[in-house]
Amino acid sequence: MKSFLSIVVIAFSLTAVAEAKLANESVITVKQFYTGTEQQPLDREKAELQAMDMCHARGFSVAEKLGEEKQFCDRYTGWYECFYHRVEQQYQCHDE
Repeated sequence: MKSFLSIVVIAFSLTAVAEAKLANESVITVKQFYTGTEQQPLDREKAELQAMDMCHARGFSVAEKLGEEKQFCDRYTGWYECFYHRVEQQYQCHDE
């Protein structure tokens, strides 16, 4: 009986790990780059098209925005102003 319960616990643990891995694989990040010293928002229309393409490539039919966009500085000027920017937005891929 004890070995049977151990097998059941292991099976449930493996199922949970597989589901977590699938969820992690279905999260994608769309990145857009621009230059200039002023921050620019994400081009939403372009980002949504990129996200849908990436989700379709993984076999999913829907891309749902996760959280807010994030701004990063990839390179500073000599005066410590950001000149090369990157904007990232995460999306969750899933089926309807």
